[in-house]
Amino acid sequence: MLNLNSPDDNSNRNSLQDPVPLNVGGEIYTTTLDTLTRCRDSMLGAMFTGQIPVLRDNRGNVFIDRDGKVFRYILNYLRSSSLDLPHGFSELELLRREADFFQIRPLLEEIRHYEASVPLSLRGGPLGAMIMVNVDSKVRVFKVRPMCRSESDTGLYKSCTDSLPVFLSILSNSNFLHRGKY
Repeated sequence: MLNLNSPDDNSNRNSLQDPVPLNVGGEIYTTTLDTLTRCRDSMLGAMFTGQIPVLRDNRGNVFIDRDGKVFRYILNYLRSSSLDLPHGFSELELLRREADFFQIRPLLEEIRHYEASVPLSLRGGPLGAMIMVNVDSKVRVFKVRPMCRSESDTGLYKSCTDSLPVFLSILSNSNFLHRGKY
C-alpha cells in the first residue's frame, strides 16, 4: 500500500503532480489529483489526500476493485460536475451503488434528479400494468402494455402515459367489454 502524501518518498511526491493512472476493475483511466479530490469528503477524496492508503497494480496504476465501466461516469462527473449519461442508459442502479460506495453525495443527488426525469420504462420499472375492473358484477382483468417505444410525428418517443387515456376510453365503452375482446 502506498500513501500518496508521504513526504519521504520522492516517487510519492511526483504522484501528486503527475497525471494519476487508475486501474478500476481492469479498466485503465488517467486523470488528475485535482479531479480525484474534487469531493474531499468522498472515499476518493480520502484515498488521494492520504487518509486511506491506496494499492497499486503490477504496472504502477492505482488499483480500485470496483466496476470499471461504470466508473467512467463517476470520473466524468468529477471532471465536469455534470451527470452526462447516454440516451437509454440502463445501468442506473449500478451507477447509484458505485456513487454510494465512493460516497459522492452531489453525484447521488444528480442521479435522483435524473431518475425523476427519465420515463419509467428506461428506469427498469414495469412496462405494463394489470387493471381489474368490475363490469356488470363480473371482474375482468386487463393487461396493458403502454406504447413506450413508438415514435411520434416529431421523432420523439411517446411517454408511457400516452396510452393510458386511450385504454381508459376503451374501458368506458361497455360494448367493447361485452364483446369479450379482453
